[in-house]
Amino acid sequence: MVATGELRTFDGSPIANEEIRLDIGNHSERVTTDADGGFSLEYRPTDESLSTDELDIEYVPDTQSIYLGNETTVDVSIEQVEPTLVLTETPSEVAYGERHSVTGELTVDGRSVDSVPVSVSLGGQQIETIPVRNGVFGSSSPIPAAVEDGDRELTVRLPFEEQALAGTANTTSVTVRETQSTLSIDEASVSGQEVTVNGSFATVDGDGVRGESLQIRVDGSTVDTVTTEDGGSFGTTVSVPSSSGGDVTVTAVYTGEGSNLATARAETTVTVSGAGSQIPTSVLLAVGFVAVITAGVGLWWVRRSDEGASPGSPERDQGAVTGSRTPADRSTESTADPVEPLLERAADQLAAGRPDDAARTSYAAVRRALASRIDGQDSLTHWEFYQTYRSADATESESLRAVTQGYERAVFDRDDVSKTESMYVLEAARRLCGLEESSDDSVPADD
Repeated sequence: MVATGELRTFDGSPIANEEIRLDIGNHSERVTTDADGGFSLEYRPTDESLSTDELDIEYVPDTQSIYLGNETTVDVSIEQVEPTLVLTETPSEVAYGERHSVTGELTVDGRSVDSVPVSVSLGGQQIETIPVRNGVFGSSSPIPAAVEDGDRELTVRLPFEEQALAGTANTTSVTVRETQSTLSIDEASVSGQEVTVNGSFATVDGDGVRGESLQIRVDGSTVDTVTTEDGGSFGTTVSVPSSSGGDVTVTAVYTGEGSNLATARAETTVTVSGAGSQIPTSVLLAVGFVAVITAGVGLWWVRRSDEGASPGSPERDQGAVTGSRTPADRSTESTADPVEPLLERAADQLAAGRPDDAARTSYAAVRRALASRIDGQDSLTHWEFYQTYRSADATESESLRAVTQGYERAVFDRDDVSKTESMYVLEAARRLCGLEESSDDSVPADD
């Protein structure tokens, strides 16, 4: 569109020899007025609808100008043209998280197109929308996990319909490589017939993966689906099926379906009390009735025995002695789950540059090592566990606090645990588990 016009004050004086801004539709043009306030304008529509029959042209004064704005309207008829989209640089292979340049040009009859968006997609998954500036565009976004591995189409598209510029696209083939992944269950605690599971999902290099779906299974049956959060962490509470009881296996599974990340799984075993087949109500009533009768007969016998023996009789005194039992007489044997493999795993995670995972695994080792000392510990949160276990030994309590704080930060804090802090958590976990750190298991400090 070629147009001429004038810009004057309200009393008719020309605004002469000024560079001015004119807004036309969704675009801006800068022109310079002559000595009489006149100007000429060339405008090429891009994203205007083909049904547009008039355009508003507005004078927009600078912020410090003494003038106010003004506008007028012109009649137009828009005809659609076909643009040319050329890809000048594309990758041949990509993988999860990698950045590769995608560049190109958008022109109409050799003229550069400006201020329009083009979208970049791979394997049907949109990666980014980028602007075209003076006829060129460029993208360098990381590859998401949602792009399935294999040979996939990389498409750059001008997504227009019924607009001044026709929609167009250019496509090339790109190979998407599969990336190995790791999945871990860092904590599994029990409360009644519910199990709370916390863990993390990451690439083999330790980069946490957000927004991926994981299946949570109990004894092989899928009971829940969770989505990983920032840093790849996940957590959920599931109910144990009534058919399961005693030791049950909790498994987290990443199927890798529709993704360029490889499948992964992790499992742990927890003990659930009260699960299993339900006892019929009639049986419970019968047992309760028998218990009441037995208690009544026992009470009658005790009273009868008391009446038959004097307070100072040998029989009564002997009964008091033989019937007493102090807590010290009740010896218990406690066995803790093996913790050395967990601590070795935490050391490996720390050496691989995954301090969050190392802190979570160190805490899991401590929970296992101390579990036998606390009744019903599976239902305790991490701070309830600390409050219940902490002892008069200041060093031991301080170690448990350090491990608990490191676990909380690794699971709930948006900031990563530092390598130095994670190393300190691992050392504290070794002390609590009764294992001295050997030179073979040492972890290098931060540079």
